[in-house]
Amino acid sequence: MKRPKRSERMSASGRKLTIALITSVIAASMAGCSIVTNLVQLRDVKLTGPNHQIPVRVTDRDVEDHLRITPNFSITKNRNIDGNVEIDQDSRLYNLAGYDTANNLHWNLPAYVVGIGFDYGLSKHLSFSLGGNYSRTKEKKSYEWDAGLGWCFHDKYVGGRFEVGLQWQDVAYSATFDQYEVVNSWGNPEEVRYLYSFNRYGKYMTGNFYGNLTLNTVFQGAALNGFVRLGYGVTSVLSNEMLRVNEEGDITTAVGMVNITPGLYINLTEWSRLVVGCEFLSPVSMNSYSPEWLIVPIAQVDFTL
Repeated sequence: MKRPKRSERMSASGRKLTIALITSVIAASMAGCSIVTNLVQLRDVKLTGPNHQIPVRVTDRDVEDHLRITPNFSITKNRNIDGNVEIDQDSRLYNLAGYDTANNLHWNLPAYVVGIGFDYGLSKHLSFSLGGNYSRTKEKKSYEWDAGLGWCFHDKYVGGRFEVGLQWQDVAYSATFDQYEVVNSWGNPEEVRYLYSFNRYGKYMTGNFYGNLTLNTVFQGAALNGFVRLGYGVTSVLSNEMLRVNEEGDITTAVGMVNITPGLYINLTEWSRLVVGCEFLSPVSMNSYSPEWLIVPIAQVDFTL
C-alpha cells in the first residue's frame, strides 16, 4: 500500500488547524455578541378625576318629539380607589418587583359632581342623549361629556330604557415608570437589568363605551315610584400614545366599572319630576382593589318640554 507523501500529510493537518481556528473565532465572536432591548414598565399611577355616570332616565310615557332637560348632582362618599391593574403584558417585567401584587393604581375622586343632560325623542321608542359634567378635585377642574342612543318602552305598570353610548373624561395623572434593558447573549440565559425610574404627569381626555339598563314602575297617581339601573362603563387609565415613553412597546389599561343604582322618583307636575337614588359602583377589571363598592348619592330634576 502506497503511503501519502509528507507534503500531503502536512496539507491535511493545516486544513484541520485552519478549520479549528475559524470555529474558535466564530464561537468567541458569538459569545461576545449580545442583543439589548429597552423596555418600560409602569410602576405606579395616580389619577385625579371623576368616574363619569350619566343621569338616570326614567320612562313613563312616549318619548317622541319630547325634549328632557336634566340638571343633576352627586356626592362621592368614598373618594379614593386603590388597586392593582395589569398594565404591561410583557411577562418578563410584570412578575418582577411585585408588579403583579402591589397597588399600582391610586384614583382620587371628587367630592361632588354637577352636570346637565339633554334627551330628545327621535321616535316613539328611540331617543338621542347628550350631557356634560363638571367637578373639582384638589384645585384640578375636570369636564366630562357623553352622547348615546336609548331604546325606550312602557306599559301601564312598568317602563324601561336600554342605552349605549360614548363618554369622554378629563383626567389628570402622575405616573412613575421603571426603565429596564433585556440582554440576550448566545449561550447564556436572558438577563433583565433595572436601569432607572422616571416620572410623567399631565392631563388627557379619554373616550370610552358605556351601557345601561333602567327599569321603573309606572303607577299613575302614586306619590312615589321606584327604579333600578344596571350599567357598565370603562375608564382608560393610561396609554403609550398619551405618554410617549416607548415607541415600540404598548402600555395601556382600562378599568371597567359596574354600577347598580336603586332609587325613587316623584312627579312634581305633569312635566317635571324629582329623582333621588344611590349609585353603588364596583371595579371589575382590577386584580385587587379597595373599597369594594363606591357609594354615590344622586339627585336630579327632569323637565320635559
